Amino acid sequence: MTAVLHWQKAEVEYYDKTSPSIDVAFQAVDQDALKTKFGVSNVNGPISLVIWTTTPWTLPANRAISIAPDFDYALVQIDGQAVILAKRSG
Repeated sequence: MTAVLHWQKAEVEYYDKTSPSIDVAFQAVDQDALKTKFGVSNVNGPISLVIWTTTPWTLPANRAISIAPDFDYALVQIDGQAVILAKRSG
């Protein structure tokens, strides 16, 4: 028995889907340890780490932020706060 594939029948229909996403700044718990890590003694405002998620309904349960051990990070002063961001490579 030989099966013949008709591409028109095999096409998959794609639908546009909107997914919620949000960027959130979490204030660091140990501000002094981060100042030491980045070699600064004074920053303007609190130090925060920025995350993004496509599941914003999980935010109330968040207890920690993961960082990549192989990435380089920068402490960036933005207006009245300091934010830790991943550095661009290359």
